Amino acid sequence: MAPRRLIKVCGRAALAAVVVLALAGCGAHHEPANGIGAAEQLMTRTDVRRYPPGSPERAVMQFWRDVQFANLSAFLSDFQHSVALGLFKSSQTGATLARLADTLRTGKPTIVDVARDPTVSTVYTRIRFRAPVGKRRFTVESVPQAFMLLKQRGRWRLADDGIVQRFAPAPVAPAR
Repeated sequence: MAPRRLIKVCGRAALAAVVVLALAGCGAHHEPANGIGAAEQLMTRTDVRRYPPGSPERAVMQFWRDVQFANLSAFLSDFQHSVALGLFKSSQTGATLARLADTLRTGKPTIVDVARDPTVSTVYTRIRFRAPVGKRRFTVESVPQAFMLLKQRGRWRLADDGIVQRFAPAPVAPAR
């Protein structure tokens, strides 16, 4: 083989090898800093869009996604007005949302039933939480959770902050 051709072929092979290693991350596996790894179950836009626009089911799924991504302004708008106002006024809401996001990132709700009236609905879910076991494995725990929603200004909103109280209770002050 001619030297120029050999250099060209070797150059292409080397470039291909570099691309493959770059895409593979050079064999390194990076876990999230919080150690969740394979247990994480982030809600996608596609997950939310599986439910009809303007439905209580979609409102619950959008709330879940807003929490998982710690989207404070969207989180507040997911609640009925008096609850949202109380959360807005609290100096603890940001920290509470961060704790709630950490908890709910490993959970994914499945809707099992909906009781719907024109202005009040209850969405019944089963939440499957994954608990990390090592870096790539997890165990699953299933928890039932109902969400009560009120229709305000044409939009379904959570009637209370029960989900927040259940999964992100206020931290206990250290004993002195």
